[in-house]
Amino acid sequence: DHPEASPADRFAIRCEVLRLSAQPSGPVLFAQFLLDCGVAALFAWQYSVLYAGIWIALIAATTAYRGFFPQRLPAPLTPENLAPALRVHTLRIAVHDGAHGLAGILLFNPANPTGQLMIGLVVMAMTLSSAFSVSYYTPAMQLAISLLLAPIIVMGLLFGSPLMMGLSVLGVGLLAMVWKLVSERSHQLEENIGLRHNERTLREQALAGLRESQQAQA
Repeated sequence: DHPEASPADRFAIRCEVLRLSAQPSGPVLFAQFLLDCGVAALFAWQYSVLYAGIWIALIAATTAYRGFFPQRLPAPLTPENLAPALRVHTLRIAVHDGAHGLAGILLFNPANPTGQLMIGLVVMAMTLSSAFSVSYYTPAMQLAISLLLAPIIVMGLLFGSPLMMGLSVLGVGLLAMVWKLVSERSHQLEENIGLRHNERTLREQALAGLRESQQAQA
């Protein structure tokens, strides 16, 4: 990702990306859960209390797991344990967004074209929200977004009305666009972290040189 950076710098950048991503924001999770409750209530009224109840129960479980049991990172992070920690982070994010993506199956009403469009638009809004709030690690976010959007795209293409099929095709385009946005956002963050890391290194080197100079003059 950073051909000009040394292996040590690349490792430090990946560690910082994981640290930033592994600690979810409580207020953001709570706000998202309240919105999810609103979606569940709407589709319980419009479509099925049972399916809406199953979906919001899954959301409650995954949200509580992320909020109350955040990932415990190894201390210290090393080249040996960083990759497993990133895999665990990716799995946690995939489960959370995969549960949201199940709305595209559980809340999809084959007999109601208007309801289909509503759940399609809701899931697309969830996708845009998740892309900028769930993680900074590109593979985790790209997998999560795919799990979020794929169910509604497949259901729309297989069982949707003509309008829903059209929306599903747009969903494929949205998926590709958000994949690119996530990658660019993560790359920009990594560049910023790299710049801060280099500035800190240069500052430490300058202070060390100053101390050596003062000691030589003493």
